[in-house]
Amino acid sequence: MSGPASGTACRIEKPFHARDREGQANGAELLLAAVNIRIDNRATIAESCDISPEAGLEDMLAAGWRRWGTGLAAQLRGAFAFVLRDPTDGMIYVARDHFGLAPLFVSETENDLFFGQTSQSLRAALGFSPSDDRTMLADFIAGAYLERERTFFDGIARFPAAHWALYRHDDRQRQRYWSLSDVAADPHPDAPVERFRDLLDQSVARCIRPGQTALMLSGGLDSSAIAASASLSGPLSGSRPLDALSLTYRETPSWCDDRHLAAVAAMTGLDPVEVAGDVHDPLQDMAFWLRAVDGPHLPRGHSVSFQLLHLARQMGDGVVLSGHGGDEVVSYGFGRLNELAKRGKWWQLWRETRAASQLYGDDRIALFRRYLSHKPYLRRLIRRLGRNAVAASPIQRRYLSDDAVRAIEPDRYEIRPAAGRLDHDERMLQLEVLDHALQPGSLEVFALCSHAAGVDTRLPFYDVDLVEQSFSLPSEWKLRDGLSRYILRAAYRGDLPEETLNRQDKFDFTSAFVAGLVSQTDKVLDLTDPAVADPWGLVDRQSLTEARESLYRNGAGIALGDAFFLWRVAILAMWADIAHAPLTAAPLANSDN
Repeated sequence: MSGPASGTACRIEKPFHARDREGQANGAELLLAAVNIRIDNRATIAESCDISPEAGLEDMLAAGWRRWGTGLAAQLRGAFAFVLRDPTDGMIYVARDHFGLAPLFVSETENDLFFGQTSQSLRAALGFSPSDDRTMLADFIAGAYLERERTFFDGIARFPAAHWALYRHDDRQRQRYWSLSDVAADPHPDAPVERFRDLLDQSVARCIRPGQTALMLSGGLDSSAIAASASLSGPLSGSRPLDALSLTYRETPSWCDDRHLAAVAAMTGLDPVEVAGDVHDPLQDMAFWLRAVDGPHLPRGHSVSFQLLHLARQMGDGVVLSGHGGDEVVSYGFGRLNELAKRGKWWQLWRETRAASQLYGDDRIALFRRYLSHKPYLRRLIRRLGRNAVAASPIQRRYLSDDAVRAIEPDRYEIRPAAGRLDHDERMLQLEVLDHALQPGSLEVFALCSHAAGVDTRLPFYDVDLVEQSFSLPSEWKLRDGLSRYILRAAYRGDLPEETLNRQDKFDFTSAFVAGLVSQTDKVLDLTDPAVADPWGLVDRQSLTEARESLYRNGAGIALGDAFFLWRVAILAMWADIAHAPLTAAPLANSDN
């Protein structure tokens, strides 16, 4: 397996100055573009700017700059991040897409401004490795993901999603050009199911590269909807069908999705290539992926799911479609339960609790009782009994050393979720999820790992128009008749098997993760040895010792929090060996040097 490419960076000297560049007198010079940049509305941009839709990326962005100036980013759709320079006065314009699908990093020194496709490319361009950001490391150990811009290196930042920035002489401007919170609610939508279906179908069609596209197909609702949409898609006409790649757990009946997978495959005409996931090493190929993302944030199931990226490349596919984001974009609609309780619709509330009970395995009566806190005379009793308690935070300060705790703000992890508010509704819950720092963080991991594997993973659910339409809908289109994510089910009725459309369960990879961790007990214990595992002194030694003993003595009976903690410490131990290894100088694109 070859090592991941570090990407390209550009260096811009201060002060910014005009540059003579033939043919760009009124346009802009493209200094840097994200890997796999994709402008989905090229035809619209071309028509507005009176240029050919076949124009190159630089010409299209230059024309857009002439037409809209700093408003260019708001006009674009797709996965994009770029740095432009206006040659007439040296002004620098930077923009990143609405969700953060395309990574972009920035660093500024006294004499230069750097941008990079990866933080690794910036470190190489700087010529030295910045010091580690101890707060970010502490957050990782505690299981927190709070930062949108900070990285694990001081002085290197992510350029934030949905923003543009302007650098001119000593002037700095930065502005957010899109926010989901600005999307108005639509209490009476016109033909919402048909519009949702049209928007998702259009997004899927734009993501397909005919003859070179694979789909991560799980048998769940999100990937199945993409399969149904793609099987009817115009871009696939006359080309070979999608390659379907599926993780299966046939040796573990309680984890097995083969019944749903077979039904979807039969109805869509796909023939999935299976990768067995029953037994896996959660630390497999970790060094490769750590280098790819230039930091320890990786999903716990990476050792299985990311195998599909390499497999797609081996099969000749350059694009991989994923249903990631479907949960967040469509939403389960559970905020509606509190809306019904506030309105005193108790019988309807009872009917709708079926979806949440089946998804999470919660006792339905206990779930219903939680909403009785809207009865003033029951509220105090319910609180005393703990019936209205919100799930405990996954962030665990106890895993941090005393030095680490003293170094962070006292209230850094005191986060009250929207579901803990008595007045919460569906919009609050969906906005909290979609606007969380974890969203662009996870998209960054997808992009960087896909690039390292030689493919471009595309996420059809992350489409601006689709996200806005979904967010604007009343909650009854998210949760209805005891079915969560109702509008997605309604949109694909007739094109997916009824058993898929009506399934309420969702595969939980936690058991598979713990089983994999236990199978690698010796490796985990070696990596988490307190004598070598924490060169930063951020891990609480007592908690680490107890978690290691629990893994050794209890195996699969280890507490989930301790299992996740050991995994994070093991990753950090591997990261410590990689973080400051010598880097090959990154290529500098259109730079001033």
